[in-house]
Amino acid sequence: MRKTLAIIALTVCMAHPAGAVDPLPRLLVDPSSRQAIDPSPRHRIDPSVGQTVYLPIYSHIWHGDLKRDGSPERLLVSTLVSIRNTDADYPITLRRADYYDTDGKLLHHYTERPRVIAPMATVEYFINLTDSSGGSGANMLVHWTAEQPVSQPVIEGVHAYFRGTQALGFVTNGRVTVEDGANN
Repeated sequence: MRKTLAIIALTVCMAHPAGAVDPLPRLLVDPSSRQAIDPSPRHRIDPSVGQTVYLPIYSHIWHGDLKRDGSPERLLVSTLVSIRNTDADYPITLRRADYYDTDGKLLHHYTERPRVIAPMATVEYFINLTDSSGGSGANMLVHWTAEQPVSQPVIEGVHAYFRGTQALGFVTNGRVTVEDGANN
């Protein structure tokens, strides 16, 4: 039996020179429990069961030189709000996406009821170029939950202006303000 195992081991070593990927799975055993251990477990980075995320939104940006009245030029931009479930295995539920203006006044509820976002799926909301109600300090609060710890979604605002030969585009990133439950 030992001679057979040695020949198999030698054959495997010869078939896979240094640096080659070994297609044979490795079975590791925990000596105390004698249970098999997966040698390549998947670990979620900073898993969460829910968060409230603050997303900066700009309905316009100030630019250029000050005019005679002391104010700079104002350029309106459109915004695509993108909420991406980055977990490949589990859905998340979007509970709230509320849009606020520079003064903190609620302008719009984008979610009338909870919305499930499937694994690797995206939900998008669009704020028109002509909607200047938010101002340069507008923001969105996004609240999501999950039934089990999942990888955190990516929440971004993609701002754009395109007219003729002029173009402007930039991205704002969401920042977690409240963590629901304990991270696992």
